[in-house]
Amino acid sequence: MTYSMEKLLDLVIAENASDLHLVVDKEPIVRLHGQLLSAGKAKLTSEDTLRMFKEIAPEKKHNDLEEHGGSEFSYAYGDKARFRVSAYLDRGKPAVAIPSHSHEDSIPR
Repeated sequence: MTYSMEKLLDLVIAENASDLHLVVDKEPIVRLHGQLLSAGKAKLTSEDTLRMFKEIAPEKKHNDLEEHGGSEFSYAYGDKARFRVSAYLDRGKPAVAIPSHSHEDSIPR
């Protein structure tokens, strides 16, 4: 199964989920009402996670993950929301976290 960052972000917005976590060898996870819930059935591969990171990361941030072990940036999802994104290496594999306050109006434009 190939995951789409767009569909996962739509789910976060529609369900008012507080967090989205993308970790290799696990299904995408959303935090909903304090509970961590699977947002899919297939486990993410390194390729899936890196592809979704690159879908939303500014081009200048693409190398930060491998060269510096992490990257943080803001992502404007059309008119729907703005997200604060943290990408990092977890045991040498890419991971992405979009924390709870990300899709609120608290992120400066």
